[in-house]
Amino acid sequence: MGKSMNRRHWLSAIAASVAISATLGCESPELPDFSQPAPSAAANEGDAAGDQVAADSAAEPAERRSLLDETPVPDPGDVEPVGEESRRVTANDPEKGRRSRAAGGYLGAVAGSYFYAKHQAIFLNIEHALDLFWGTEGRYPNSHEEFMTKIIQANNLQLPELMEGEEYVYVPEEGREGLHIRKETPAEE
Repeated sequence: MGKSMNRRHWLSAIAASVAISATLGCESPELPDFSQPAPSAAANEGDAAGDQVAADSAAEPAERRSLLDETPVPDPGDVEPVGEESRRVTANDPEKGRRSRAAGGYLGAVAGSYFYAKHQAIFLNIEHALDLFWGTEGRYPNSHEEFMTKIIQANNLQLPELMEGEEYVYVPEEGREGLHIRKETPAEE
């Protein structure tokens, strides 16, 4: 009886795999048409289409280089402007990820979402550290300096880099949501 049960299991497993294979189908992928010459071969022959392809490929590295130069970071349109009055910081505020979101497309979306998730995790860790501080002290930090030492440094957190001319500021009156961003104020001497 034991051997017949094993055979039934094997037969049912084989039948299930055949049924699954039949429902999925066996389509062959479409292959590219190799009957026409490649654009690089046309560029060697010197026709107009080949010249355009060669010109486009020659211009491409310069475009890539311009993104790495000190060009201003484009505004992706999803960041609220920063003024003299502080506002609550969001995961879209740091500099990293702005270029990706502004570029758009698949890779821009993937890179932008990576940086968004990374920054959001940091800000959630800060809120958690503030909750722990409130739990032990019965209050939130009283000043920006206390926030930086007892929340950021004590928990070994690193705030993401902001755009030039912007700074983080902790607003004690807002407690847990007190991490804000504002235009950088000139250093008082």
